[in-house]
Amino acid sequence: MMKKIINEHIFHFPPYLSTNWTNVASMHVANEHLVITLINGEPVSIPNIEKDTLETIFDTHQMRLTKKSQKKEEDSSQSHFRFGLGNLDQFSTAMQHNPNQANAPDIPSEILEKLQAICRIISPEDLEAVPKPQPQCNCPHCQIARAIHEHISPEKQEEVEEDVSEEDLSFRQWDIYQTGEKMYEVISRLDPKEKYSVYLGNPVGCTCGQSGCEHIIAVLNS
Repeated sequence: MMKKIINEHIFHFPPYLSTNWTNVASMHVANEHLVITLINGEPVSIPNIEKDTLETIFDTHQMRLTKKSQKKEEDSSQSHFRFGLGNLDQFSTAMQHNPNQANAPDIPSEILEKLQAICRIISPEDLEAVPKPQPQCNCPHCQIARAIHEHISPEKQEEVEEDVSEEDLSFRQWDIYQTGEKMYEVISRLDPKEKYSVYLGNPVGCTCGQSGCEHIIAVLNS
């Protein structure tokens, strides 16, 4: 007896069909046959499937559809974020509050941190033009708008100032020199041979190779 394999990757049901789930467009039951429609439009009919096996097939297909839908939402959330420093006007018009995506997955924190780093070199007047987020909404627009307005709000600035101790202000580890547009040289006061180049454009980066490193933070705080 030929072995059947039904998992999240493979649908192997000899002698009727053996394929990856990516090739399956849809399925339904008709006249006690399972009819599987492939992405090329060809139907495959499988008779006499036991109830437990049929449930396993449909459950596996449903799991694949759910994962595919979640991935599309995540890709959509991140694709909205690919904009440069000169495109805030495009951001304001292209990204609108969408209540249908109020429960969208969170945008990765590293992306929001990069956005806030970019916001530090954009005038507050330009940032104020970004529409305010809607309360209790997690659509991509509101997530990004919330991150921007948290960055520029007076309350947020006061919190940052209160967190800086006298000890922090008494010694600065790095000397910062601007060497070009959005380009900075960071040199250690303890060892002048230790130096790095930081770029505050898009994407933000440092020659040390680490994201969100202390050299980028030193430039942002200078």
